[in-house]
Order: sequence, then structure tokens, then C-alpha cells
Amino acid sequence: MPDLATGPARIEPAHEAIIDLAESAGLDRVMAIEPLPASGNNRVFRVVTGSGRILVKHYFSRLTDTRDRLDSEFRFADYVSRAAPGSGPRPIAKSERDRIAAYEFVDGHPFRAGEVAGDEIEAAAEFFEAINAPSARSCAGKLPLASEAVFSLAGHFDLIGRRLARLDASARDGGDSEASAFIDQLIGDWQRLVERVSKLAALRSLPLDQEVAPSQRCLSASDFGFHNALRRRNGGIVFLDFEYAGWDDPTRMLGDFFSQRAVPVPLSFYATFVERCLRALPGPEDLSTRAMLMRPLYLVKWCCIVLGVFDPETLARRKFANPTLDEAEVKRHQLTVASGLRQSLKRVLHELH
Repeated sequence: MPDLATGPARIEPAHEAIIDLAESAGLDRVMAIEPLPASGNNRVFRVVTGSGRILVKHYFSRLTDTRDRLDSEFRFADYVSRAAPGSGPRPIAKSERDRIAAYEFVDGHPFRAGEVAGDEIEAAAEFFEAINAPSARSCAGKLPLASEAVFSLAGHFDLIGRRLARLDASARDGGDSEASAFIDQLIGDWQRLVERVSKLAALRSLPLDQEVAPSQRCLSASDFGFHNALRRRNGGIVFLDFEYAGWDDPTRMLGDFFSQRAVPVPLSFYATFVERCLRALPGPEDLSTRAMLMRPLYLVKWCCIVLGVFDPETLARRKFANPTLDEAEVKRHQLTVASGLRQSLKRVLHELH
């Protein structure tokens, strides 16, 4: 870790911004700054001050990326610190000008595949219940919508369909024949899925354009799962990365929770977790029907997320977070992951009735 106490001859701009933030926030002197392993979108640093460690995020910014990731995450982290103390990193200070923010440094271990069991599912359910408790929700009216929040089946059809079309165009423009062939198959799956879910929704008297009522919407960490969590060294679980967080469709949250591939959640917990989360909201039976129909939709969406490296804007974020990224290797790996998701989609479709 570079030692700044002796005053190095040259400090990179991100380090200068961190030092300025610490001074303006009244923190102790910055002694050292260490880049941490890259996240998907942002650069992350462990910063040692005279009184301890903090974590600083340098947020990706681009004119075509309209979401204010810094503001969304900082505000939601503040909400979590009041609604579910200790379940998320406490926000400390931010600089809109430099696109950086400081948070509590969580001393813990990331989860790995195979480490999610009953206790972990209980912690996730407790977190969701805490941030959606009536007393907490009454203070959350000014929080933004979650990224890509939509509230009807028709809205989800449109959102995911546009993602697929954008991904298809990017792969073709990039000359990636293997990716294009896979996406062609996925588009065929998607067309059959939309037809199937539309028929099932009609049989259950669920209009495609019917939105989840405001009272049934949830506060969601978005991209919620154990891929965005740490196990504290002294016990307990902390959930991270709230840059997409806000008000959302709870059935979308459930679709994401069981679709992400980095630290898969065993499907044996699906019924229990869905029941536990939805009972915190009015009309859980109606939401449960929607969740069942949404599950395969979000497997397709996660195929698109996984294959985002074929989209220039997503790839630019990944390279910002990790300038040494091996683009060819990452693309090969993500195609393998997407193939596994497509197999899961086929199994879910077989069970959907």
C-alpha cells in the first residue's frame, strides 16, 4: 500500500480527490491509499487515515449513462443505516465534483459459490423486512426509483426485449459471431416465453398492463444477492452496492435474487424466501403469482446482463473499474455463464404451467 505520510513526489488524480474529500469532511489525515480488486463499474480504494480505515468509491461517469450512481448509492446507504443498522456500510462523505464517496470499511470476507444456506437466507430476508418495515418506509418517500424500475408485466416485456435488441446489435456491430449465434437462440427463447407468460397471465386474470400498486412496491437494494455481500470477521452479514437501489417491483427483486450467477442461491429456498419477503407487503398472494411468471423473464434478463461485455458502454465501465481487463477472456467466460443460465431457463419453462 503506497505510504502518503512522507509526501510522495506525484499523486494520481483519484488519490488527490480522496485526500481533498477527507479534508473537507473533517476526517483524520490520509496516510495510505490502496486500490482494491475491481468491481463491475467503479474503482474502489481502501484508505487508511489517522483514526482507521474507510472505503472510497470512484464512480464511473459517462454522458450516455444517465443514472447518478453516486447519489443513488449514498442516499440508499443512509436509509439502510437507519432502517437496518449494521446491515450495510455507513455513508461518511461524498464529492459530487470528483464523483467519489467514502463509506465505512467493512472488515469481512466475500461469499463464494456454495456458501449460501439457511442462515444466509434468513439474514437476507431480515434485511428486506427491515428496509420495508412500515416505520422505515414512511421515511423513504424521497428515495428514487430503482434502476430500470417498471411495474407491469408489459413493462418488463418491453424492458427486457429492448435489452436483447441492443445486445444483438452490439454483438453484430462488433463482429462477434459466436455471441451473435447465441443471442439469436436467446431471442427465439424470448419470443416463445413472452407468448407463454402472456397466456398464463390471461388464465390468472392478470392484465399485462396492470401495475403493482404503490403500496405493494418495495424498497430494494437492487442487484440484491450474496455476490454483493460480505461476512463480517466478527459475525453478521453486510449487503453492499446500492447504486441501482430504490423503489421497485418486489417480484423483480425476487427474479434478480435467484438469477445472479456469481454466488447462486439454491432454488430449494425459493418458496420460503418468496413467502417471507412478500408477506411484508399487502396482497402477497397476487404478488406470488406475479413472481412465478416473472422468474423466467429475469433469467433472460440475466443472460443479457452477463453478456453486457459485448455492449461498448458496459465494457467501458468494466475497463474503468479494471484497466488491465482481458477483454477476450472475459467475453469467453461470460458466454459460458450465459449458456448455463439458458439451461436454467429451459428447466423453468418446462415447469411453468
